[in-house]
Amino acid sequence: MNKPLYLLIDDSVRLFRERQLKKAVNTALIALEFGKNEGLDEAGLAKVHLMLSLIYNTNGLYQNDPSFFKKAFYHLEVAKEINESNPENEATTGSKLIEGQYHLNIKEYGKCLTDFEAAFHLAKSLDLKIFALAGLGNLGIAKNDVNFALAQAQKMEELLEGVSRSNAPQLWAEKFQIYSQAYILQQDYSKSLEMSQELLRLSKSIGDAEKEVIALRNIAVVCGVKSNYKIGMQYFLEALTKCEAIGFKEMLVQIQINIGTLYAHLYNYDEAIKRYESVLGQFSDVLDPKTNTVVFNNMGNIYLTSDNPQTALDYFKKANKLASDHQFADLQAYSYAQLSRTKIALEDLEEAKQDALSAQSFYEKTGAVSGRQINLLNLSKIAYSDANYELALEHALQSANLSKQIKDDASEIKAYKLLALIFKQMGDFAMAYEYQERYSSIQEEFSKVQRTRHNLDMEIRHAIREQQKEIELLMKENEYQSQLLLQGEQIARQNEELLRVNEDLRQFAYIASHDLKEPLRMISSFSQVIHKIAKPHLAEKDHEYFNYVFEGVNRMNNLLDGL
Repeated sequence: MNKPLYLLIDDSVRLFRERQLKKAVNTALIALEFGKNEGLDEAGLAKVHLMLSLIYNTNGLYQNDPSFFKKAFYHLEVAKEINESNPENEATTGSKLIEGQYHLNIKEYGKCLTDFEAAFHLAKSLDLKIFALAGLGNLGIAKNDVNFALAQAQKMEELLEGVSRSNAPQLWAEKFQIYSQAYILQQDYSKSLEMSQELLRLSKSIGDAEKEVIALRNIAVVCGVKSNYKIGMQYFLEALTKCEAIGFKEMLVQIQINIGTLYAHLYNYDEAIKRYESVLGQFSDVLDPKTNTVVFNNMGNIYLTSDNPQTALDYFKKANKLASDHQFADLQAYSYAQLSRTKIALEDLEEAKQDALSAQSFYEKTGAVSGRQINLLNLSKIAYSDANYELALEHALQSANLSKQIKDDASEIKAYKLLALIFKQMGDFAMAYEYQERYSSIQEEFSKVQRTRHNLDMEIRHAIREQQKEIELLMKENEYQSQLLLQGEQIARQNEELLRVNEDLRQFAYIASHDLKEPLRMISSFSQVIHKIAKPHLAEKDHEYFNYVFEGVNRMNNLLDGL
């Protein structure tokens, strides 16, 4: 075994785990080049090619760049070809794992399932079995199949029974990652928080940058859902900083959207719009159609709430077109409901009615809930304008009940206000008074919540400004100390760099001199043969020319020895 080359491979693995992808790929390429020249064994070569496939695959995901996926596929195929001579070795299982990750990243889910299942059955070690199950769990997350994802996490838990976290932190981190994400999809936020906190602790201990970002983002989401906005914002901003450092664009987009939504809940619409526009402007290359549709809907909702229905209409139309083009039935229902709501605000009741009926049709087909309370309110308002008070009453009551169930205070308030008007028109003044009282009561509570959130938003902005000031102050205080230490640190770094470069140079020089001597020996040998054959026929001057050749060969040989 060539120990220096395997150390390079280990360095590449470490750098990859830290998501220093450029350094990881350069280190792996150096290992591959030296490995070819030094005669690295097949297992080592396969490992380098698999490492390169994994790095390029991750780069493809992070940058949404197909060229990286092509490189990943090439190195994967080379590794598989090498492994054909020994189909039982661990690298064969490893290649199946990386092939599964490749198909997961390019969204070929059928092939991904086959790959990870094959890897699990091939795997002989606990590590590889856990990684295969983690791959299947991530497939479940990607397909929004919570039960499938949780089933894989439970299998991982069974395999890890009796294995301490301190002895296998990476394997436990894989399990906690699947649990934390699956429980968010299942809306079991307490369990997700517990799992995410464990994932955060373990990811920090093993230096897994991507898992740390996922843990931070998940904790922030749970805090946001539980209206703990201040702590949620802290976790989101930390996740954002770390995500920018590793260059994970897709995750960066999700976090920016999450932050925008959190600001919207704090009624800081300017900051929310800024975040959404940043996503649309800077990351259009990584925005998938579904996420793009959600962003358009969110922006439309903010503009409508801010009494700008015309701009809102433009965004809801964009959302509806995207949802229709890609057949996102649940988002079609939601965008039609919001289009109807906007057109009611613009007093275009005829078109509002058509959109509301389209939304109702989609809700009946899909059973979706999001936005249904809004559309029931739309139908009630349209019926009220047509003086069809019985139908208006039916829809308004349904809207009020559904709004209460899903804790949509804004829609519940609007439903109570409308119910008071409907009962008044129907001559039932007692019920009109009752719903007017309900409206006033919940409106007062809602106003308190709004004021609290406004204050919280100011606290968050103040905390961010203070944090920035502290950073600037620390930078100034440290500047002088840094200057004093700079020279010493530079010398130390230069010494380290010199040692590393010398070792690289030694390796290069050995390979270069070894390779260059071979053609030199050929020149020397054939020159001597030609001289021996032609010697009787040569003039004295010709012998001198041959001596120049022999002398040059000897000088070059001495130079290569010196190198």
